[in-house]
Amino acid sequence: MLGMNWRQVENQWQQFRNFAKRHWHKLSDDDLNGIAGRRAALVETLERRYNMSLSEAERCVDQWLRMPDTVDTVEMPGHPVASRA
Repeated sequence: MLGMNWRQVENQWQQFRNFAKRHWHKLSDDDLNGIAGRRAALVETLERRYNMSLSEAERCVDQWLRMPDTVDTVEMPGHPVASRA
């Protein structure tokens, strides 16, 4: 996960929330507020909104966390992707 862990997402959910909304267009503000940084809630919501299996939703979340734009969404000093010029 390029050094990121879900605790970083939980702690900075408002920043990640905005990127998640741009990435997954079917997620409403109510969905994102209800997720509140909880990985299981995001996975469950993706399953429901996008009609995907649990494993597909988990894979989508893992891929999202590895995306450079997601990493750049928050301040991550020393992170190899976030620190690139």
